[in-house]
Amino acid sequence: MKYRILVCLALAAAVFACNKPEEEQLIDMPSFGADPVPSPEDGNGYVTISIPAAEGLAWAAGDQISVQGASATETYTLIPGSSSVKGTFRGKEVAGTSFNILIPGPQTSYEAMAAKDYSQQTQAKNGDKSHIAQLYALKGVTTLSDVTLSSEWAAANGGQFLKTGVMTLDIQAPSAMQTVSSLEVESSVAAFGKYTLILPALDMAALSHKIKAYINLPWSTPVPAAGDVITITLNGDKTATKAATLTAENAGALVSISLDGKEWQGDGLVIAGNGTKDAPYLIASADDLVCMKDMLVEDASGPVYFRMTADVDMSGNDWTPLVTQNKVFPLDFDGNGHKISNLKVSGEANFPSFVGVLAGSVHDVTFDKPVIATTAASETGVVCGWAGRSAGDITASIINVTVTGASITLPASAPVGMIAGQGMKVTIRNCHATGNIEGAVTCSGGILGNIALSDDGSIIEGCSFTGNINMPAAGDYNGGIVGAIRKGAQNITISGCRAEADITSGTSKGYIGGILGANWNGNGAVTIEKCSYKGTIKTIATGNGGSGLGGICGYTQAITIRNCKSEGTITQCNYGIGGIAGTVFQNCTFENCISTMTLYSRHGTGGIAGRADNNANASDATTGYNNAFIKCIAWNDSIKSRLSIGSGNLSDGAVVGKCVSKNIHQGCVYRPDMVFECYADTAYNVLFDQADNDASGALEIPTSLGQYYWPYHGKAAAAGKTASDVARDLGWDTTIWDLSGNVPVLK
Repeated sequence: MKYRILVCLALAAAVFACNKPEEEQLIDMPSFGADPVPSPEDGNGYVTISIPAAEGLAWAAGDQISVQGASATETYTLIPGSSSVKGTFRGKEVAGTSFNILIPGPQTSYEAMAAKDYSQQTQAKNGDKSHIAQLYALKGVTTLSDVTLSSEWAAANGGQFLKTGVMTLDIQAPSAMQTVSSLEVESSVAAFGKYTLILPALDMAALSHKIKAYINLPWSTPVPAAGDVITITLNGDKTATKAATLTAENAGALVSISLDGKEWQGDGLVIAGNGTKDAPYLIASADDLVCMKDMLVEDASGPVYFRMTADVDMSGNDWTPLVTQNKVFPLDFDGNGHKISNLKVSGEANFPSFVGVLAGSVHDVTFDKPVIATTAASETGVVCGWAGRSAGDITASIINVTVTGASITLPASAPVGMIAGQGMKVTIRNCHATGNIEGAVTCSGGILGNIALSDDGSIIEGCSFTGNINMPAAGDYNGGIVGAIRKGAQNITISGCRAEADITSGTSKGYIGGILGANWNGNGAVTIEKCSYKGTIKTIATGNGGSGLGGICGYTQAITIRNCKSEGTITQCNYGIGGIAGTVFQNCTFENCISTMTLYSRHGTGGIAGRADNNANASDATTGYNNAFIKCIAWNDSIKSRLSIGSGNLSDGAVVGKCVSKNIHQGCVYRPDMVFECYADTAYNVLFDQADNDASGALEIPTSLGQYYWPYHGKAAAAGKTASDVARDLGWDTTIWDLSGNVPVLK
């Protein structure tokens, strides 16, 4: 037989095999037309069987049936010319007043078929149904003429129609189970019996915990009916049990059962609590932590609540993120001051991290020695790979998390961060990470890799990163805290964060910042405040190297950076290099910031900003780009570059390397003993004081020095003044700054 698969709602017809006779058995058979006519003169018997459409079967060449009479059982073979739904079978004539017709043939007898043991079956692999044999019988019928494979025909002809059933099981196994080697099925109807299906030790992680299984049900079993309770038990490294009540839609001879991963019973599978704010699920073990993902609800109106009650060591457990698809499963995870250690994410997991895709809150938990090493080209982070929800819905947040000793190594291009790979409308507060990010990665951040283009209102507050970000082959848009803010995002705040890290890129582009790599947002407000960076930023590309490198932000537009500090070195770069910002386009304000960085590039270098000219090659005396530099301190010990002034090169300055005339410059001060060696012509290496200006008045530039020479130096600090003295004179807020030492320190 060939079989059509009948799909009706959740039902799937089983496929069974029929034995094909040897070819020589058909050689002497006469050839009939489309509707074959039996020829009793040849001494054989003939049975014509029609298949109702509901059975979803079709006859095919070589099919056989068995006919059991009073004293013998004979095999009949489909003759040529039979149609797919009306087949004529030929075999030795069988005597008797009632008959058993058995399908498929050959079968020894009805009794042998009825005695077949179904209590234990073996499935070769997940989803395989080669072990399924659907058997039919027309028992005790009084005629062999014009047979129809149906209950109605059998009853009309004194007999009974029987067929074996097939149970299809779609199971989401509990996430805490690592292997499943067998399953058992029982029913609330005692006569149903018990069936065991042997499986080949299924690796649940490799199968995303999804099991597809098939069980043959004998024709002697009561047909599963609506209201029956079917209990499934999974056996493996753990034992899990769950019951399902059949509905009319999934009952019958072809019964279909689907079980999700929730509410399985068994040791290590039951979490105390009910997931509400007042009675959160309580996490006290590695099993509890793994079971979390089974408790989440997609697109829930509010979060599912979890709270840790003990430290958890994840050694020996390969972690799969809680949510691995770009979907919303709101949660509130309260670490309650406890520690999760040795979290390991590897392989091809989507959104490699603790949460994966976050909608909700993770707070008050320490991650100790996490390892993320994955080949997946996907958003990645220790706590969250992608955090998101549409504007106006639940704001995602990650709070009070510490990640130590982490290592993220990615060979593919993907946003990556120790805490999150990509975030949208997310709050990340009091999260701290130490470790290394290695590989050819774009949009990498020590805390967050990428803020999504539709973001509105994300907050990154009180976070820190200590370690290294190293992209030797490539790597643009990288920051010590956030890699990039995508174009279209708005109302983003990065506050009270610090990074102590060396950031290296092999790219010719760059856009690297000690706090934020690149801000592509040109309209909505972005604020960086009370942040600090310490370390070395450099590119190792041959030729010109990277551009847009800054101690706080590499490339930016529409931003306010205030009360920020940078120290360390930026070197081996091309142009647009600054102690606070590298390349500044428009609508940017820098206020009460200080840099002590040592800077070296080809051209376009400034103690606070490298260039602030909206990418103009020459200064425009009539147009301002709404950039403002207010009360900033360029306390850099050295600023050096190596190109002469010209139409293809940019100027360098103590505060801003290349300006436009009508930006706002007010109250900025440079270190009086600064080493300033930027031009081959030493006449250009002389720093001079410049008066303040606002947007209505042009910045004073000695015209004799040429149209491409548009630096802003500010004014030299008075001899003997420390940087803290200067900050005090400028009126910096002492609730933000500690001015007790020589150099201001953020409190």
